[in-house]
Amino acid sequence: MGNAYYKLNKIAESIYYYEKALLLAPNDQEIKTNLSYAQNMTWTL
Repeated sequence: MGNAYYKLNKIAESIYYYEKALLLAPNDQEIKTNLSYAQNMTWTL
């Protein structure tokens, strides 16, 4: 879901779903990377 929202340029929604995913898989490096990238996008908006 996070990736889908990110591709739709809905950054806040993508961050929400990345954070939910981290609750299910707290050690998943790919989720952490995607979340970090999405959070960095909020600085450019």
